[in-house]
Amino acid sequence: MLLALLGSHAASLSAQESEPYQQVTLRQELRLPGVDLPSYSLITRDPESDRREAEAIMQVKISWPRAMQTKDAALFDRILARGFTFREADGTLLQRDAYIRDRVGSTETVGSVRYENVVLQPLGEMAVLSYRNVVSGTDAGGNRATWHMSWIDIFIREEGRWKIAASHLIGKGWTPSASEPSNNEMQRTRPAQAIEPRC
Repeated sequence: MLLALLGSHAASLSAQESEPYQQVTLRQELRLPGVDLPSYSLITRDPESDRREAEAIMQVKISWPRAMQTKDAALFDRILARGFTFREADGTLLQRDAYIRDRVGSTETVGSVRYENVVLQPLGEMAVLSYRNVVSGTDAGGNRATWHMSWIDIFIREEGRWKIAASHLIGKGWTPSASEPSNNEMQRTRPAQAIEPRC
């Protein structure tokens, strides 16, 4: 009986792996203030099954900018995996506790976040999310600015819940408000940590 069940399970996995990948556009139904992520692409072999997992992952994802807006340490604690790491484009690496302290204690603010080209691919107990975002807020000096960033996030299932295991910033740009100096002048006069929020 056990051998029959194992054989059936193996056959099911083999059949699923033989299915071609599809790219499905899904609406993101949960709305949070200042977070604009209306839809995303899901890469999957099983749209119906992965849709449920995708919804759970995206709920965690949009909770992240909310945690940054509110500087809520408890919310960070809920959504970040125990081994979470955060890598900036310049190679700076932050471990989980250091990242939470940095975000909660930061003088930078996040007013709004808009997501673009969001693509999610579940891979069993792990999932990969890539995207661009446009973050508007104030830098460490209190100056209004907008950041354009590209990311790769890794999600894992931990204790039965999806959590963020890693986030890598792979590209960034920055636009000052109209009343501020030009980019060239800003780069000469403003310290590096003031022009890159850890988002």
